[in-house]
Amino acid sequence: MQKPKSAAISVLLIAGLLAAGSDTASAMGGPAMASVTDSEEDSQVVEESITIGPVAPGETTAPNGKVTPNGKAATAAICVAVNRVDYPHISSTSSYLAVQAHGNWDKGTCKATLADVTTQIDRKNPIGLFQAVGTQGKGRLAPNPKGLTSGGAGRVTAHYRCNGKAAAPFRAWTKIDMVGIADTQNATTTPATSPIKCG
Repeated sequence: MQKPKSAAISVLLIAGLLAAGSDTASAMGGPAMASVTDSEEDSQVVEESITIGPVAPGETTAPNGKVTPNGKAATAAICVAVNRVDYPHISSTSSYLAVQAHGNWDKGTCKATLADVTTQIDRKNPIGLFQAVGTQGKGRLAPNPKGLTSGGAGRVTAHYRCNGKAAAPFRAWTKIDMVGIADTQNATTTPATSPIKCG
């Protein structure tokens, strides 16, 4: 006896969600796939000018980064900063198979001297959703006018230890929260890579 189509679809969805594990899944599809192969070096970089504006009406951001309703804002500002993130790529420094991505920022026309930078790697799961994997790269960084590949203290590194060699597309994003300025947190996301052999 053939199973009804709806039952078969339900089984497929449940199996996909189980495969996703406890990681956070995102329905955000992102741009079309980019033709990027595995790399032992820093990969292509997405650099984006982002408009930094006041937070939404009724909310403010304190210097510690916490958003509170109807409070008094820190120094409100409107300016343009630069977000940077590179494509996820095979790490050349790990002693095991891993994917990394890096992020940093530059102040552009903003007056901030520090920002809390977060970079995250997402992996596409069997049901087509991107899910956060690995360890976020986080740090409080000064603006870096030299670009992303300057390394060292000038950037943060997100890291995902591979669990096998099953191929899947990856993407990465970076967002910044400038210290002492009431600002929205805008993320810059890479296009999806071509499948990387990192389960």
